[in-house]
Amino acid sequence: MKKTKRLGRGLEDISHYFISRNQAIIGEHSSLQDSSCQRHYKSVSIVDMFNPQRGAFLAATVGMELSQKGIKVLLIDADLRFPGIAFILGLSVPGFSFEHYYQESYEPSDIVYTGPYGIKLLAPHLNKNDCTSQGPAEKSLMIDTLISIEKEIDIVIIRQTEDFINPIIDEALFVVPALTTSLLSLYKAMKKFAIGDDRKMAGVLVSDAEDEATAFGVFENISNCTEMSCGVRPFFLGNLTNGQGEGSILNPLCISNIASRLTEISLQNREITSKKRLFFEKIRLLANVDDVTPEEMKCLAAMSNSIFLLKR
Repeated sequence: MKKTKRLGRGLEDISHYFISRNQAIIGEHSSLQDSSCQRHYKSVSIVDMFNPQRGAFLAATVGMELSQKGIKVLLIDADLRFPGIAFILGLSVPGFSFEHYYQESYEPSDIVYTGPYGIKLLAPHLNKNDCTSQGPAEKSLMIDTLISIEKEIDIVIIRQTEDFINPIIDEALFVVPALTTSLLSLYKAMKKFAIGDDRKMAGVLVSDAEDEATAFGVFENISNCTEMSCGVRPFFLGNLTNGQGEGSILNPLCISNIASRLTEISLQNREITSKKRLFFEKIRLLANVDDVTPEEMKCLAAMSNSIFLLKR
């Protein structure tokens, strides 16, 4: 059966909000009013596959801007190529993996550092082995600690390039290069993120375009492809950088667009009164995907007993 093409929880093309420099706020977007979206606690990923230094600077800049506004932010640096968010925030963090923090000289809470304006940073590298290599007791203690920290947070921002974490990410902001040679690799990454779940939301930040019109043209090309292949049409967040190469600087308008988007998500998360689907609870599920918990066993056993009694 052919998959019905959708815009992702009512996500429509909101690119017209960003054609004019006088319209940087996207809070009126219809998807933000969706009741199912409002009941869902969101974590957001920032993906910059081609410039790790820029990706770290982008995540840190947006995180600090939100923190200055009173938004409680937890940054997770899951880009192992250049885990430089701590350096940019001015934190003296060793950058160990989770394995280091299982040693007796550390408390589980030592894994999170506090930076400027109260921003929180998960210091260690986050990779799949860290989630699965420890025994159940140690792993459970660490994740319980992270869950307790996350409950006080408005939004979790993950900087990533690895796709192992995609199943538990609800929204990702992709830095899309204007250069054709890199566009194909980025499109494949977006496709891996969105495929199989057209409720996922994706934002596009075009980098190194000559002007805004060129950036919008790149966005149109890639969004047409993602909508055709997996039923997800991204939204446009502007031209991220002015110029090309190492000397590129982040466009303040684009940073404002991202901050506006994440502020809306953060404020929605605050309003959720029912149980939130926390990021680290989903990490626990991802790490234990092959295990069956005692609660699940109890539920399955009860179901089996009910079927047995019915047959009698």
